[in-house]
Amino acid sequence: MSMDIPVDFIRKVDRLQPDLRDILYSMLDVIDRHRLESVNRDDFNELKGIVKDLVVSQKELAEAQKRTEEEIRGLARDHKNTQKEVGGLSTTFGYMLENAAYKKLPGLLARDFGIIIKGALKRDYLIDEEGAEIEVNIFGYGEKEGREITIVGESKAQLSQNDVDKFLRKKYDRMEGVFKEMFPVLITHMITSGGVGTYVKNKGIALYYSYDF
Repeated sequence: MSMDIPVDFIRKVDRLQPDLRDILYSMLDVIDRHRLESVNRDDFNELKGIVKDLVVSQKELAEAQKRTEEEIRGLARDHKNTQKEVGGLSTTFGYMLENAAYKKLPGLLARDFGIIIKGALKRDYLIDEEGAEIEVNIFGYGEKEGREITIVGESKAQLSQNDVDKFLRKKYDRMEGVFKEMFPVLITHMITSGGVGTYVKNKGIALYYSYDF
């Protein structure tokens, strides 16, 4: 028996006749088992309640996570759309800058470098010595002191030193050998630092700003 039974009670029971004593102890065992079973059922019911609460909480967490994931996907779509819109605006401003340059560069190149443009400046695709196609923002022919000059240029809304190096490496340098004499031109709305203008000049590149047009 697991019940806490007073010692005096046990002594009194022990003084009973054996048959009666056995019956009484048996009854106490039955009572104790019922008590334990009742306690276990209560514990089990409590445990079921805890499990149910956990399941409900887990379900709420899953729904919250799903909403969060949907919001993140929505933000990603908005960000992607914003990037596309910004990219579209950048392209539009780039074309506007180039279109203005096609009209004004002939006069500026004649004034500053003595280059007389023959025909019109334009966007074009050129083929390098390896047969690869290169897109060029500003292209055209000119003449200086009887020599034919090929104008190869690029437009950048905001020009950095890295942009200058990329233009030379990916476009201008790849056309060497295709044309006898090339003249590099860069146009921009603004430069990223004061040293960029000096860097461009040291590279022998003509630099014009949108306000020059």
